[in-house]
Amino acid sequence: MIRNALACFKRDRRGVVAIEFGFVCLPLLMFIFGIIEFSRAYWTQEALQQTAITTARCMGLSLSGCSSTSAGQTFAVTAGNQWGLSVHSANVTITQATTCGGVAGFVTVNITYSFNTVVPDLIAGLVGTTLSATACFPKGQY
Repeated sequence: MIRNALACFKRDRRGVVAIEFGFVCLPLLMFIFGIIEFSRAYWTQEALQQTAITTARCMGLSLSGCSSTSAGQTFAVTAGNQWGLSVHSANVTITQATTCGGVAGFVTVNITYSFNTVVPDLIAGLVGTTLSATACFPKGQY
């Protein structure tokens, strides 16, 4: 009787798929969430870079919204908000009349941004959680 029950149990394969799925599910989900979060971090870095470029151009051309450093910081915050980034003016550094690539007469904009992720250990190892972007533009040349 016991021998017959053990033989029946040995031939039964109904739970194999559930066990195999359990082995594969966690690495698959980690891989998928890793791709999604890395893509978000890459997109955020590009949006941050475009914000820095736009702000440097505005400051270099002395447009109406960028007549001073504080106005430029406000412009960067607004430009970042248009990308969906919550950039704070304290994280925007604008340097007037500086060199860029060894050439004088440029405006430099540096923006740092704290990237929030749902998988911080994974992203911190890949890209870090603090992103930064720098852009230069010639001052008053156009």
